[in-house]
Amino acid sequence: MTRRRWTFPELYQAARDVESGKTWPEVADGLNCNEATLRSTLRAQGVEYDLGKRPAKEHPRADLLREAIRLRNVERLSWGIIARRIGWPLQVQSLKKAVARHCEAHGWKYAKGMPEVRLTKWGTVSRREG
Repeated sequence: MTRRRWTFPELYQAARDVESGKTWPEVADGLNCNEATLRSTLRAQGVEYDLGKRPAKEHPRADLLREAIRLRNVERLSWGIIARRIGWPLQVQSLKKAVARHCEAHGWKYAKGMPEVRLTKWGTVSRREG
């Protein structure tokens, strides 16, 4: 059994491929090696790569987030009401955090502060009524 001899252009190209958004298994298959072998070889040869350069992935529920942002900005609803209305399957806090991250990533703004309409244990309350 012989060891594979790597050339630095191959290793640098593999590092650039990983940085551009390809997954480790895709890059390793192109070089006919194992994913772990590719990672350890890059590390052993001192080839640096920056995974921060990878393009950001879209949130799996981006359509729900856009609808939540619209409801928050237009109707000024609380996060609990928005989560019920759009059918958010997770906790209310996760919706708020996901909206904040989504807006920060895309340079959008959403209404912060006290909502116009919110949920209480007695039902829905509007600030305009009381």
